[in-house]
Amino acid sequence: MKEYECDLCGYVYDPTVGDPDNGIKPGTAFEDLPEDWV
Repeated sequence: MKEYECDLCGYVYDPTVGDPDNGIKPGTAFEDLPEDWV
């Protein structure tokens, strides 16, 4: 899975890790993130 980097803050979203601090499970594709995820 491809990693995605925010142009504004530099945060890198890695779908294999997800974002557990914000309730995003590992394996969640970038395209499947909820609209209100930031």
